[in-house]
Amino acid sequence: MGKRRRREDENDAVPTGADAEPNGGAAGDGPDDGGDAAAYAGASEGDGGPAARRARGVDRTVSIAVCSSMVDNAQSLELATLLAGQVARCAAIFCVDEVVVIDDLAASGAVRVGDGNVSSCAAFMARILQYMETPQYLRRALIPTHPHLRHVGLLPPLNAPHHPRATEWSKYREGVALAPADATAPGSPAPATTLVDVGLDRPALVHAPFPPGTRLTVRFKDKGFDAAAAAAAGGPYRGKSVSPFEPRRRKGQYWGYSVRLACSLEEALRDSPFGSADGKDTGGYDLKVGTSEHGVVLRGGGAAVDAAVGARASDGRGGGEGNAEGLAVLPPHRHLMIAFGAVDGLEAAMPPAKGGEGPPDPRPLFDMYVNLCPDQGTRTIRAEEAMLLCLAKML
Repeated sequence: MGKRRRREDENDAVPTGADAEPNGGAAGDGPDDGGDAAAYAGASEGDGGPAARRARGVDRTVSIAVCSSMVDNAQSLELATLLAGQVARCAAIFCVDEVVVIDDLAASGAVRVGDGNVSSCAAFMARILQYMETPQYLRRALIPTHPHLRHVGLLPPLNAPHHPRATEWSKYREGVALAPADATAPGSPAPATTLVDVGLDRPALVHAPFPPGTRLTVRFKDKGFDAAAAAAAGGPYRGKSVSPFEPRRRKGQYWGYSVRLACSLEEALRDSPFGSADGKDTGGYDLKVGTSEHGVVLRGGGAAVDAAVGARASDGRGGGEGNAEGLAVLPPHRHLMIAFGAVDGLEAAMPPAKGGEGPPDPRPLFDMYVNLCPDQGTRTIRAEEAMLLCLAKML
């Protein structure tokens, strides 16, 4: 499977198979540094609205966990592709930082086939999610051809801020390392440089060595096409490789999601990539929310939220409140994880209970186990529908 390769700064969180939470970007990159957060906020900076809040940066993360079996019931590869594409669109709409694909078919004891040690459904879903998140101008270089991608032409684009057009100037751009721009003599202290394809009329030059094919986040040193072209003087644009989380942390600008595979629900909740090397953020999800028709019903009242929080309400940290619009007000958190089941619910994402005594109970794994649509008019709510409903009420 084509891995999502991104460069991590040395002081970022300990990297895992997916991207990790950064510690911040370079010094001196303030909120007036030419970022494009206001363009996606719908208001001007300084008015106290969403743009002003986003310009200050976002220091929290949102992760979702989805069961790969949701695409197993699709009648064709085209419909399965559209389902996975809906998950990607939902993640981008609600600014999700991480999507965890739970291999619930393997967790339930099903035969594992496909790419290595994951089921075919899990590999398919992760591959579609990675394809959707990758900017169009990088897909040929980063995403290998595969039968799972046969119908990706049916999918709508994300149109996220990290997918800029060639005619749009952005302070940050995703790119792929092309080749070393110069040959540095062995033992020389001077750093090598790398040319990076950033989807513009010319590449960017960063003063650091990277292997060809490495995905990078580049911060430009100039503001606007005219200034950049003048500074480049016919050569490559001037840039610096930064953490892929810098646009989000320093500008409040959404910058895509990472994809992680988990063999079970426990692994999805346990192996969080977020944290910081300075010890200020110990990492892990500090608020884990499970969604189920068997969960505590939230009808906009604080007592219901307290009941759903359970242990959190009893340890003095509070359980949050509801409001008149029926939106769930979550307790204070920094790294939020929301898990969604598929046809058989979150129970199917756990190993069978010992001794075969009834289905496993996922409640102890979560801080909140909720039902956000108790008065549904249908017998079941599909996973892609539950994602839109729950994220709209929680975020």
